[in-house]
Amino acid sequence: MVVRSHVSRSNGSIIAATEAREHHLGRLWQRWSRHLDPGQWRAGIDCVESYLAIVRRELAAAARLAAVS
Repeated sequence: MVVRSHVSRSNGSIIAATEAREHHLGRLWQRWSRHLDPGQWRAGIDCVESYLAIVRRELAAAARLAAVS
């Protein structure tokens, strides 16, 4: 996934696999490199809504790690 506003933890530390920056449409984006586990994406069943649920879980996990750090 990519985000327009660069994201880091509240303590300023970097979130793993988010260091890449990409230019698209004249703007700089932060890339979050994540890979689905085998079988996590079910062709013909999953859709944008289920993918966004995965994105939300990744963001929540990064926030939890920030709270612990």
